[in-house]
Amino acid sequence: MPTISVGTDENDSSIRRVEVEGEIDLALADELQQRLTQASDGAASVVLVDLSRCLFIDSRGLSAMLNAARGLTRSGGALAVFCPNPTPYRVFEVTNTRDTLNVATREEEARSLALSWRERLRGAQDGATEE
Repeated sequence: MPTISVGTDENDSSIRRVEVEGEIDLALADELQQRLTQASDGAASVVLVDLSRCLFIDSRGLSAMLNAARGLTRSGGALAVFCPNPTPYRVFEVTNTRDTLNVATREEEARSLALSWRERLRGAQDGATEE
């Protein structure tokens, strides 16, 4: 049975982790959306979606992640996806969402992408307030 859990990253307590095991399809997409919302609980949150045990993702799952990324960006936060499995990774390539969702095959790279995205947003917000 597919599961989704939310927790704090063991290496950086400012990063929330959403871990998915199984398939993200119509049956699980709403729960994924709820868990992503739960993880993005504050301004400038960073959410790392761990798909290392995900076997499949459909358009509803992709949509849930895109909506979460949009919300996080608006609040000055960031989302990144760690996806070493080539089957779900291919969905990000085919839909051209790899860069939008900061998708990486290595966890360290995904974490770095999310943190640098958040820093770029902070710099853009600081520049906008100075004008």
